Amino acid sequence: MAHWFNYPTNVDPIAIHLGFINVHWYGIAYLAGFVAVYLWMSRPEGRRRLGLTSEQIQGFLFYALIGVLVGGRTFFVINDIISKHDLSYYTSNPLNIIAVWQGGMAFHGGMVGVLIAIWLFIRKHPQLKYTVLGDEVVDTGFGGNGAGGHRVVAGDHDGANAHRAYAGDALANAGLQHIG
Repeated sequence: MAHWFNYPTNVDPIAIHLGFINVHWYGIAYLAGFVAVYLWMSRPEGRRRLGLTSEQIQGFLFYALIGVLVGGRTFFVINDIISKHDLSYYTSNPLNIIAVWQGGMAFHGGMVGVLIAIWLFIRKHPQLKYTVLGDEVVDTGFGGNGAGGHRVVAGDHDGANAHRAYAGDALANAGLQHIG
């Protein structure tokens, strides 16, 4: 049976070839997510809500970058080992563990890495709440990778008595606000 949509199978995972440097499509998606988070958090309302300066927001993005890279690559390597049943590929040449330039990041690992980065940043800035910072990131950052986290408005149609339920609230209700 033919499906109404066929995914292209001949798409090169490398978007841009610049000599010996290859830029992968997922790298562009991560970059778009980081730019979106920076622009979203740096707007006046974002800075007011977070209580952070532009420099502190940039500091958070550094935490998030490390979280994305470490988490994304770690989960990719674990998945690669499990799916191919070949631990020797990484034990014989440990540099392959960090070889992101060969391709291979796991979105779910990057997401876990960012959640840990948020937790670490909150420990350094105790005036912040996990749910508030989480909301600012989820609204835009994960959307840059195709897993949009959007605010949900529940209530009456004109919004007069609407209750805003944020993605960060869901994380808090799952018990993540008690970590640390």
